[in-house]
Amino acid sequence: MLEVKILDEIEDLEITNGDLVITEGDIDLVHVNKKLKLPLKDDAASPTISFGDGDSGFYEGADDIIGISIAGIAEFVIENDKIRAINAAGPVLLNEGCTATNPTLIPDRSDLDTGISSNGSNQLSLIAGGDEALRITETVGHVSASGSILDVSNGIPKLNASAKVPDVNLESPVSTHSADTTSIHGITDTSKLCVISTGTYTGDGSVNRAIAHGLGVVPKFVKITATGALSPIMEIIELGIIHFMDAVNYDNLSVTTPTTTNFYIGNATDYAHTANTNAATYGWVAYG
Repeated sequence: MLEVKILDEIEDLEITNGDLVITEGDIDLVHVNKKLKLPLKDDAASPTISFGDGDSGFYEGADDIIGISIAGIAEFVIENDKIRAINAAGPVLLNEGCTATNPTLIPDRSDLDTGISSNGSNQLSLIAGGDEALRITETVGHVSASGSILDVSNGIPKLNASAKVPDVNLESPVSTHSADTTSIHGITDTSKLCVISTGTYTGDGSVNRAIAHGLGVVPKFVKITATGALSPIMEIIELGIIHFMDAVNYDNLSVTTPTTTNFYIGNATDYAHTANTNAATYGWVAYG
Protein backbone atom coordinates (compact mmCIF):
# COMPACT_ATOMS: atom_id res chain seq x y z
CA MET A 1 0.00 0.00 0.00
CA LEU A 2 1.31 3.44 -1.02
CA GLU A 3 0.87 6.34 1.36
CA VAL A 4 2.68 9.62 0.70
CA LYS A 5 2.52 12.28 3.42
CA ILE A 6 3.63 15.86 2.86
CA LEU A 7 4.65 17.17 6.29
CA ASP A 8 5.27 20.72 7.49
CA GLU A 9 9.02 20.37 7.58
CA ILE A 10 9.47 19.44 3.89
CA GLU A 11 8.61 21.22 0.68
CA ASP A 12 5.58 20.65 -1.56
CA LEU A 13 5.45 17.53 -3.68
CA GLU A 14 6.10 18.56 -7.29
CA ILE A 15 6.09 16.15 -10.19
CA THR A 16 8.09 17.53 -13.12
CA ASN A 17 8.84 14.36 -15.06
CA GLY A 18 7.17 10.99 -15.18
CA ASP A 19 3.89 9.81 -13.67
CA LEU A 20 2.67 9.31 -10.14
CA VAL A 21 0.45 6.23 -10.26
CA ILE A 22 -1.66 5.36 -7.23
CA THR A 23 -3.14 1.87 -7.32
CA GLU A 24 -4.07 1.80 -3.66
CA GLY A 25 -3.78 4.18 -0.72
CA ASP A 26 -3.80 7.97 -0.28
CA ILE A 27 -1.77 11.11 -0.80
CA ASP A 28 -2.22 13.06 2.41
CA LEU A 29 -1.26 16.75 2.45
CA VAL A 30 -1.08 17.17 6.20
CA HIS A 31 -0.41 20.90 6.36
CA VAL A 32 -3.05 23.24 4.98
CA ASN A 33 -0.48 25.25 3.02
CA LYS A 34 1.02 22.27 1.22
CA LYS A 35 -0.06 21.35 -2.29
CA LEU A 36 0.30 18.81 -5.01
CA LYS A 37 1.50 20.60 -8.12
CA LEU A 38 1.02 18.97 -11.52
CA PRO A 39 2.51 20.12 -14.84
CA LEU A 40 0.72 21.96 -17.63
CA LYS A 41 -0.02 19.32 -20.21
CA ASP A 42 -2.15 19.84 -23.31
CA ASP A 43 -3.03 16.19 -23.86
CA ALA A 44 -6.68 15.13 -23.86
CA ALA A 45 -5.73 11.54 -24.73
CA SER A 46 -3.92 11.11 -21.38
CA PRO A 47 -5.13 13.84 -19.00
CA THR A 48 -2.94 14.85 -16.08
CA ILE A 49 -5.51 13.77 -13.50
CA SER A 50 -7.03 10.66 -14.99
CA PHE A 51 -9.20 7.81 -13.83
CA GLY A 52 -9.53 4.11 -14.60
CA ASP A 53 -7.73 3.33 -17.83
CA GLY A 54 -6.19 6.82 -17.93
CA ASP A 55 -8.00 8.41 -20.88
CA SER A 56 -10.70 10.32 -18.96
CA GLY A 57 -10.06 13.17 -16.54
CA PHE A 58 -8.73 16.71 -16.17
CA TYR A 59 -5.75 18.56 -17.59
CA GLU A 60 -4.49 22.14 -17.97
CA GLY A 61 -4.22 22.62 -21.70
CA ALA A 62 -3.16 26.27 -21.38
CA ASP A 63 -2.56 28.63 -18.49
CA ASP A 64 -5.75 29.02 -16.42
CA ILE A 65 -7.75 26.77 -18.72
CA ILE A 66 -8.83 23.35 -17.44
CA GLY A 67 -9.82 20.75 -19.99
CA ILE A 68 -12.15 17.79 -19.43
CA SER A 69 -11.62 14.74 -21.60
CA ILE A 70 -13.76 11.62 -21.95
CA ALA A 71 -12.33 8.50 -23.61
CA GLY A 72 -9.30 10.50 -24.74
CA ILE A 73 -11.33 13.26 -26.45
CA ALA A 74 -11.59 16.86 -25.22
CA GLU A 75 -15.27 17.56 -24.45
CA PHE A 76 -15.44 20.63 -22.17
CA VAL A 77 -13.24 23.52 -21.05
CA ILE A 78 -13.39 25.43 -17.76
CA GLU A 79 -12.24 29.06 -17.93
CA ASN A 80 -12.49 31.90 -15.43
CA ASP A 81 -15.66 33.27 -17.04
CA LYS A 82 -17.38 30.19 -18.46
CA ILE A 83 -17.70 26.45 -18.84
CA ARG A 84 -18.03 25.64 -22.50
CA ALA A 85 -18.27 22.70 -24.84
CA ILE A 86 -15.50 22.05 -27.34
CA ASN A 87 -18.14 21.72 -30.05
CA ALA A 88 -18.54 25.13 -31.70
CA ALA A 89 -22.35 24.77 -31.62
CA GLY A 90 -22.37 23.20 -28.15
CA PRO A 91 -23.58 24.74 -24.87
CA VAL A 92 -21.89 27.26 -22.61
CA LEU A 93 -22.52 28.29 -19.00
CA LEU A 94 -21.43 31.92 -18.47
CA ASN A 95 -20.06 33.13 -15.13
CA GLU A 96 -21.78 36.54 -15.19
CA GLY A 97 -24.94 38.25 -14.02
CA CYS A 98 -28.11 37.23 -15.79
CA THR A 99 -30.88 39.65 -16.80
CA ALA A 100 -34.01 39.65 -18.94
CA THR A 101 -31.81 40.36 -21.98
CA ASN A 102 -28.62 38.48 -21.05
CA PRO A 103 -28.89 34.67 -20.92
CA THR A 104 -26.22 32.72 -19.01
CA LEU A 105 -27.28 29.16 -19.90
CA ILE A 106 -26.82 29.04 -23.66
CA PRO A 107 -27.52 25.97 -25.82
CA ASP A 108 -25.38 27.19 -28.76
CA ARG A 109 -22.22 29.07 -27.77
CA SER A 110 -22.03 30.66 -31.22
CA ASP A 111 -25.29 32.49 -30.41
CA LEU A 112 -24.65 34.20 -27.08
CA ASP A 113 -27.86 36.27 -26.92
CA THR A 114 -30.22 33.27 -27.04
CA GLY A 115 -30.80 30.99 -24.06
CA ILE A 116 -32.14 30.78 -20.51
CA SER A 117 -31.85 33.50 -17.88
CA SER A 118 -33.77 35.20 -15.07
CA ASN A 119 -35.28 38.65 -14.73
CA GLY A 120 -35.38 38.39 -10.93
CA SER A 121 -36.17 36.18 -7.97
CA ASN A 122 -38.37 33.17 -8.81
CA GLN A 123 -38.50 34.06 -12.50
CA LEU A 124 -37.30 31.99 -15.44
CA SER A 125 -36.78 33.76 -18.75
CA LEU A 126 -36.40 32.37 -22.26
CA ILE A 127 -34.42 34.85 -24.35
CA ALA A 128 -34.13 34.94 -28.14
CA GLY A 129 -31.92 37.46 -29.91
CA GLY A 130 -31.45 39.45 -26.72
CA ASP A 131 -35.20 39.85 -26.15
CA GLU A 132 -37.17 38.15 -23.37
CA ALA A 133 -39.65 36.05 -25.33
CA LEU A 134 -41.19 34.10 -22.44
CA ARG A 135 -41.23 34.47 -18.65
CA ILE A 136 -42.33 31.82 -16.14
CA THR A 137 -42.91 32.80 -12.51
CA GLU A 138 -43.59 30.91 -9.29
CA THR A 139 -47.32 31.72 -9.56
CA VAL A 140 -49.10 28.50 -10.53
CA GLY A 141 -49.99 28.50 -14.18
CA HIS A 142 -48.49 31.94 -14.89
CA VAL A 143 -46.65 32.29 -18.20
CA SER A 144 -45.95 35.74 -19.61
CA ALA A 145 -45.16 35.99 -23.32
CA SER A 146 -43.22 39.23 -22.94
CA GLY A 147 -42.30 39.52 -26.61
CA SER A 148 -45.82 38.95 -27.92
CA ILE A 149 -49.34 39.96 -26.91
CA LEU A 150 -50.49 37.21 -24.53
CA ASP A 151 -50.14 36.85 -20.78
CA VAL A 152 -51.46 33.45 -19.67
CA SER A 153 -52.40 33.25 -15.98
CA ASN A 154 -53.99 30.06 -14.64
CA GLY A 155 -54.79 29.03 -18.19
CA ILE A 156 -56.58 32.29 -19.07
CA PRO A 157 -54.95 34.40 -21.85
CA LYS A 158 -55.06 38.17 -21.72
CA LEU A 159 -53.32 41.07 -23.46
CA ASN A 160 -49.87 41.71 -22.06
CA ALA A 161 -49.40 45.32 -20.95
CA SER A 162 -45.86 45.33 -22.35
CA ALA A 163 -46.81 43.47 -25.52
CA LYS A 164 -45.04 44.37 -28.75
CA VAL A 165 -48.11 44.80 -30.92
CA PRO A 166 -47.38 45.43 -34.63
CA ASP A 167 -48.03 49.05 -35.49
CA VAL A 168 -50.57 49.64 -38.26
CA ASN A 169 -50.62 53.36 -38.95
CA LEU A 170 -53.87 54.71 -40.37
CA GLU A 171 -53.58 58.22 -41.80
CA SER A 172 -57.24 59.01 -41.15
CA PRO A 173 -60.29 57.33 -39.61
CA VAL A 174 -61.22 54.01 -41.20
CA SER A 175 -64.62 55.31 -42.24
CA THR A 176 -62.99 57.75 -44.69
CA HIS A 177 -60.81 55.17 -46.43
CA SER A 178 -61.53 53.91 -49.89
CA ALA A 179 -61.99 50.18 -50.36
CA ASP A 180 -58.53 49.67 -51.86
CA THR A 181 -56.97 50.44 -48.43
CA THR A 182 -53.87 51.96 -50.00
CA SER A 183 -53.54 54.33 -47.04
CA ILE A 184 -52.61 51.41 -44.74
CA HIS A 185 -48.83 51.71 -44.44
CA GLY A 186 -46.56 48.85 -45.48
CA ILE A 187 -49.20 46.98 -47.52
CA THR A 188 -48.62 47.01 -51.26
CA ASP A 189 -50.46 43.87 -52.38
CA THR A 190 -54.10 44.70 -51.60
CA SER A 191 -55.21 41.29 -52.91
CA LYS A 192 -54.04 39.90 -49.59
CA LEU A 193 -56.41 42.16 -47.62
CA CYS A 194 -59.96 41.48 -46.51
CA VAL A 195 -62.14 44.52 -47.18
CA ILE A 196 -65.61 44.91 -45.70
CA SER A 197 -68.62 47.07 -46.51
CA THR A 198 -72.14 47.19 -45.09
CA GLY A 199 -75.55 48.53 -46.06
CA THR A 200 -79.31 48.10 -46.09
CA TYR A 201 -82.01 48.02 -48.78
CA THR A 202 -85.74 47.46 -49.19
CA GLY A 203 -86.85 44.51 -51.34
CA ASP A 204 -88.79 45.15 -54.55
CA GLY A 205 -89.63 41.63 -55.76
CA SER A 206 -87.50 41.79 -58.94
CA VAL A 207 -85.08 39.32 -60.58
CA ASN A 208 -81.29 39.82 -60.36
CA ARG A 209 -81.52 43.22 -58.74
CA ALA A 210 -78.09 44.87 -58.47
CA ILE A 211 -76.94 46.12 -55.04
CA ALA A 212 -73.79 48.30 -55.06
CA HIS A 213 -71.34 47.03 -52.44
CA GLY A 214 -68.48 49.57 -52.79
CA LEU A 215 -65.68 47.08 -52.14
CA GLY A 216 -63.78 47.71 -55.35
CA VAL A 217 -63.19 43.96 -55.59
CA VAL A 218 -65.41 40.96 -56.18
CA PRO A 219 -66.88 39.93 -52.82
CA LYS A 220 -66.01 36.49 -51.52
CA PHE A 221 -69.41 36.34 -49.89
CA VAL A 222 -72.22 38.62 -48.75
CA LYS A 223 -74.19 37.95 -45.59
CA ILE A 224 -77.77 39.21 -45.75
CA THR A 225 -80.15 39.27 -42.81
CA ALA A 226 -83.83 40.04 -43.18
CA THR A 227 -85.61 41.85 -40.36
CA GLY A 228 -88.57 40.15 -38.79
CA ALA A 229 -89.45 37.53 -36.26
CA LEU A 230 -87.44 34.68 -37.79
CA SER A 231 -84.58 36.83 -39.18
CA PRO A 232 -83.60 34.41 -41.97
CA ILE A 233 -79.98 34.50 -43.17
CA MET A 234 -78.81 34.40 -46.78
CA GLU A 235 -75.22 34.23 -48.03
CA ILE A 236 -74.16 34.95 -51.60
CA ILE A 237 -70.83 33.36 -52.57
CA GLU A 238 -68.56 34.21 -55.52
CA LEU A 239 -70.42 31.93 -57.91
CA GLY A 240 -73.72 33.74 -57.47
CA ILE A 241 -75.50 31.19 -55.30
CA ILE A 242 -77.82 32.40 -52.54
CA HIS A 243 -77.98 30.04 -49.58
CA PHE A 244 -81.15 30.61 -47.59
CA MET A 245 -81.63 29.37 -44.05
CA ASP A 246 -84.17 30.04 -41.34
CA ALA A 247 -85.52 28.01 -38.44
CA VAL A 248 -87.17 25.39 -40.67
CA ASN A 249 -86.03 25.94 -44.29
CA TYR A 250 -82.83 25.66 -46.32
CA ASP A 251 -82.50 26.52 -50.01
CA ASN A 252 -79.91 27.26 -52.75
CA LEU A 253 -80.93 29.46 -55.68
CA SER A 254 -78.87 31.11 -58.44
CA VAL A 255 -78.55 34.82 -59.22
CA THR A 256 -76.13 36.84 -61.36
CA THR A 257 -72.50 36.39 -60.30
CA PRO A 258 -71.16 39.29 -58.17
CA THR A 259 -68.84 41.83 -59.78
CA THR A 260 -66.39 44.41 -58.48
CA THR A 261 -69.33 46.83 -58.29
CA ASN A 262 -72.50 44.89 -57.41
CA PHE A 263 -73.91 41.75 -55.87
CA TYR A 264 -77.29 40.49 -57.04
CA ILE A 265 -80.50 39.38 -55.37
CA GLY A 266 -83.86 38.02 -56.48
CA ASN A 267 -84.79 34.74 -58.16
CA ALA A 268 -88.36 34.38 -59.40
CA THR A 269 -88.55 30.87 -57.96
CA ASP A 270 -88.74 32.35 -54.47
CA TYR A 271 -88.06 36.02 -53.72
CA ALA A 272 -88.26 35.36 -49.98
CA HIS A 273 -85.43 32.83 -50.27
CA THR A 274 -83.31 35.12 -52.47
CA ALA A 275 -83.39 38.23 -50.29
CA ASN A 276 -85.79 40.38 -52.34
CA THR A 277 -89.30 40.12 -50.91
CA ASN A 278 -91.24 43.23 -51.85
CA ALA A 279 -91.18 45.91 -49.08
CA ALA A 280 -89.04 43.74 -46.76
CA THR A 281 -86.03 45.38 -45.10
CA TYR A 282 -82.58 43.74 -45.32
CA GLY A 283 -79.17 44.45 -43.89
CA TRP A 284 -75.98 43.12 -45.48
CA VAL A 285 -72.22 42.78 -44.91
CA ALA A 286 -69.94 42.19 -47.92
CA TYR A 287 -66.47 40.66 -47.56
CA GLY A 288 -63.93 40.96 -50.36
